[in-house]
Amino acid sequence: MPDESVDVVISTECFEHDSHYAKTIKNIYRMLKPGGLFVFSCATTGRPEHGTRRTTPEDAPFIQLLGNWADYYKNLEESDIRAVLDIDAAFDKYEFSSQHESHDLYFWGVKKGELAARNDYSFLVESGIAGKLRAELTRTVGEIEVVKAEALSLKDSLRVAEAKALGLLKENECLVNQIEQLNAKQAEVTHLTHLVSAMQGSRSWRYTAALRKVASLARPPVRFLRRIRAVATHTGGYAALVYKVINLGRDRGFGALINQIRSDLLIGCNYGDASGHQNENLIEEGVQDLVAANERVVPLLNAKPLEEKEIKIICFYLPQFHTFSENDKWWGKGFTEWTNVRPAKPQYLGHYQPHIPGELGYYNLLDSKTQMRQIELAKLYGIEGFCFYFYWFAGHRLMEQPILNYLNNESLDLPFCLCWANENWSRRWDGLDSEILIAQAHSPDDDLDFISHVSMYFKDKRYIRIDGKPLLLVYRPSLLPSAKNTVARWRSWCRDNGIGEIYLAYTQSFDSVNPSRYGFDAAIEFPPNNMNLPSVTHKVNGVAEKFSSSLFDWKEMVRRSRNYLNPGYKLFRGVNPSWDNTARRKNKGNILYGSNPIDYQEWLLNALNYTKKIFPSKDERMVFVNAWNEWAEGAHLEPDEKYGYAYLDATRMAQVRALPYFPDRNKSNDLAVVIHVFYYDLFVEILENLERIRDVKLKLFITADASCCEQVERRLQDIMFEYSLILVENKGRDVLPFLKAMDLVCAEGYASFLKIHTKKSKHRADGDVWRKDLYAKLMSPDVIKNVLSLFENNKRIGLVAPSGHLVDMGYYLGSNHERIEALSARMGVRLASVLNLKFAAGTMFIARSDAMMPLINLHLCDEDFESELGQVDGTLAHAIERLISVSCFSKGFEIFDTDLDPIESSGRNYKFASAGVNI
Repeated sequence: MPDESVDVVISTECFEHDSHYAKTIKNIYRMLKPGGLFVFSCATTGRPEHGTRRTTPEDAPFIQLLGNWADYYKNLEESDIRAVLDIDAAFDKYEFSSQHESHDLYFWGVKKGELAARNDYSFLVESGIAGKLRAELTRTVGEIEVVKAEALSLKDSLRVAEAKALGLLKENECLVNQIEQLNAKQAEVTHLTHLVSAMQGSRSWRYTAALRKVASLARPPVRFLRRIRAVATHTGGYAALVYKVINLGRDRGFGALINQIRSDLLIGCNYGDASGHQNENLIEEGVQDLVAANERVVPLLNAKPLEEKEIKIICFYLPQFHTFSENDKWWGKGFTEWTNVRPAKPQYLGHYQPHIPGELGYYNLLDSKTQMRQIELAKLYGIEGFCFYFYWFAGHRLMEQPILNYLNNESLDLPFCLCWANENWSRRWDGLDSEILIAQAHSPDDDLDFISHVSMYFKDKRYIRIDGKPLLLVYRPSLLPSAKNTVARWRSWCRDNGIGEIYLAYTQSFDSVNPSRYGFDAAIEFPPNNMNLPSVTHKVNGVAEKFSSSLFDWKEMVRRSRNYLNPGYKLFRGVNPSWDNTARRKNKGNILYGSNPIDYQEWLLNALNYTKKIFPSKDERMVFVNAWNEWAEGAHLEPDEKYGYAYLDATRMAQVRALPYFPDRNKSNDLAVVIHVFYYDLFVEILENLERIRDVKLKLFITADASCCEQVERRLQDIMFEYSLILVENKGRDVLPFLKAMDLVCAEGYASFLKIHTKKSKHRADGDVWRKDLYAKLMSPDVIKNVLSLFENNKRIGLVAPSGHLVDMGYYLGSNHERIEALSARMGVRLASVLNLKFAAGTMFIARSDAMMPLINLHLCDEDFESELGQVDGTLAHAIERLISVSCFSKGFEIFDTDLDPIESSGRNYKFASAGVNI
């Protein structure tokens, strides 16, 4: 058609099927008269029947019934249209909008310039076109409403079906786990029975009979002391318990005192079950839970800061841990956040309160040493920055001093940004929301005063930026009189005053709308706020007097993270380690039940992987954690007495698991050979095997102790391979030396490695047979070549063991249960999953370096390993022999054997081990 010959162009649901949509849009604009109207709709991202943003017809499937037409889809976004036309230059007036239920993009625009004639569009009425369009629009709207109603009905049916399926799946998983655990326990019982029988038949058993009698007499006092500890836990500590006993004796007399103590110790300080009946076993169960929790304390990591990260983890940071005049006035002299945290009491049996800080103690944020240590911990555990809550009330600023100190001390070198907490400040903490302590007073002048003040933070080189734009968060933009007007003032002021463009995001603490509604660039998930979690209040036992708290299922947020949905706008994911505001709200708190470091690690890993997939720009790859130090809300990554550094450790491990391993391209097809030498004669045997491998370039990473190091070094003068020789102590069998060698393997960029060692197994008559079979199946030229080819072609495979030497983990757990469970948990893997795995008996295999990253990230050191005393099971080295497979699983890899088939057999008939005991 001729240029500028058409008054109105309307296109509906076409461009996503047009592989030449860009040319079509340009032609439409060419044909459109000045002042002409262009209206279109098309599918946008998130349309389920489209599913992808394909770019060429060749990428799309074919519709057979339509004669093999290309079923081309490119779900378009506003950015795609702007890439075709300069919209601002092309149209006088225009508007984009999105329908997030149907995932449609809408546009109308009036072309720049004046219509030569009939610029009142009366021709539409005269020609009858307007009436026809109105009728067609009415019919289309009616059809859309019918389709929406049908979709809602189907959605409801789908929810019911999914809930039923999920329930059945969980029941099945529970049964499978129970069966596997019973099998593992049965193997342990068999082993222990043999040990007990041997022990009871020994002379030492008979000689110590008298001592055992004395020990049996000590059991009642031990139980008595345990119950005292449990009662003290539920009454607020030993001091509170003593105070209670003294008052009771004074008020009721000696007899009442004896009866009350007996009742408290036997029944549990009046903590009953949900039905109100006293439960004598609850205190014992509480004590057991307490012991189990203490056994899971994670120590400070002995490692360097995590430098390489795919995603930036930003932690919300509360600056209220210091005194200031307003708090003194409102809450009492000397009030800080710790004032609420210290006296918190448990509200039900097993409730974790109070939260007692670990190494940082009850700190004062005006102390620069505290902020320095916070930064050291954040860097060590892979955290990229803090997001400080900023409190501004029409120019009146609260709690800014710690942030100002941070700004003025360049040695505090962790990146940071600000989140304006723009609510009124009320007595919400103690339940009096309506009593305002200091209110917001929004106005155009206040908007400019605010942005002028915070701009001094924007100018700091540590301030977090996205594409060079300072990132500013607002907690609740819906409370602003007109968020769009405020944003326009902020952006204009920043452009005029040397800041340039700014990047605005809001927290979804109360709203979950498209950030464009407020003129913002992005939104930030803010769990647990706005999450609509199911109540589990009815599930807790032994509630305290006047208990009015509400409990919600924290794990539901973890489950949802397994299937994130794209909302159709920029949304930065958020995670939450735990939540419990008992310290503030006493017996009327909101508590998220079920939080723990393992599930937190999974949630964070899911968020990291989603972010990596959704955001192509590294600047926008961010995940927010709520929070670094919300102690009065039970939401903190900072170490505490119960978990130690577990949540920080889980944060770093999630980063490691999300991080792809980037080898040196020049060495990606080479193979590192990690050899531990204890027996020199077998080292010679290994070299003879390796010298037959010609098609793959090898580098040897050899570990040896002082007893044979010189001999090994002389032999290395004659080999054709490049090598590194590492002197190690005779400790940790071949495993500790392997971990040390892997540091060098990874540093030099080797993507794959062969692990081998000089194994004699002198405790077995068939030790030589075992070793020779392992060597033959791993150091064959064909095997090496095939495994490296397998790694290249199948990215799911992480480890290949010699055929016949992959054995069942649960059956051959040996005496390594506790260590395996604790270290697996740090790698984000529960024992139930561990018991389903298989491991390479003999600790020889070929693997990707990437598969070992979680294990390496535990940073176990010499002091963690036992001295070598000829142990055949139960040492840390024996546990790590099994944990190698757990590391592989943690990174998302599968395990094969050298027959290049996944292992399906039970692995319970291993001929080189005692049945179900040790290897």
